[in-house]
Amino acid sequence: MLRPRLWSAAPLATALAALTACHAQNPPQPPPLPPGVVREAGVVYGKAGDRELHLNIERPDPLPAGPTPVVVYIHGGAWRGGTHNNGSNV
Repeated sequence: MLRPRLWSAAPLATALAALTACHAQNPPQPPPLPPGVVREAGVVYGKAGDRELHLNIERPDPLPAGPTPVVVYIHGGAWRGGTHNNGSNV
């Protein structure tokens, strides 16, 4: 009777650790903005205890003279994962 071959988890764990370390050193960058748009990154909009809450604003430049539509994007990390930077590729 043939026994199933058991694969060692060590090579998989090593590869996963290497990929994770590479990603941590080179986090994804937001895509370039189109002409006439500027990004204000890390704007503090409030505090939760001693922790500052941040958002990014992407707006026309120059600012229009009249009212302008607004889109609000919330990344949905449930206060457990992600940051205000996660939606920059939307």
